[in-house]
Amino acid sequence: SYLKSGRQCQKNVFLKKFINVEKKYEFFEKENLPIKNICILDILKTANLKKMSDVRKDNFNYLNEHIIGNSKFRPILLNYSKIETPAFFLIRCRSRKVRDELRAYLISKRIYAPIHWQNKTALGGRIISIPVDHRYNLSAMDYICKTINQFN
Repeated sequence: SYLKSGRQCQKNVFLKKFINVEKKYEFFEKENLPIKNICILDILKTANLKKMSDVRKDNFNYLNEHIIGNSKFRPILLNYSKIETPAFFLIRCRSRKVRDELRAYLISKRIYAPIHWQNKTALGGRIISIPVDHRYNLSAMDYICKTINQFN
C-alpha cells in the first residue's frame, strides 16, 4: 500500500517486507534455484527482443511528443540511436520537492515512477523516471501523458 499511497508511515512496513523477501533469495545457488533446468539463454531465445525494443521506442517517442513541460518540470530530451532501446523517459523537476510531489501524484493515479538518483547530485535529486516498458501499449502511454500534463 506504500507504493500506491506514498505515505511515509507505510514506508517502514514496505521496506521491512522488501528486506524479508530479499533475504529469502539471498543464498540462491545454481543447485538451489526454484526453477531447475531452465537457462536464461533458452528464455531469451523465445523472446521477441526486436518487438520489445520497438514497443519501448514507440512508447518513449509517444511520451516525448505528448508530455508538455511547465514551470514545475521539463522532459529531458534524449536522442537514441537506432540500436539503443530506452528503459525510461526522464523528467527534470524544478526541485526535489516538486519531484517528490509529482511522484506522489503519479502513485495516487496508479503510475509507479521510480527515482534512480536519490541524493547523488543536485540534478539527480530532481529527476524522475517514467517507465516505457514493452508491456505497456499506447493507450497506457496516453493515460500517463494526460496524468502528467494535469500536474500543476
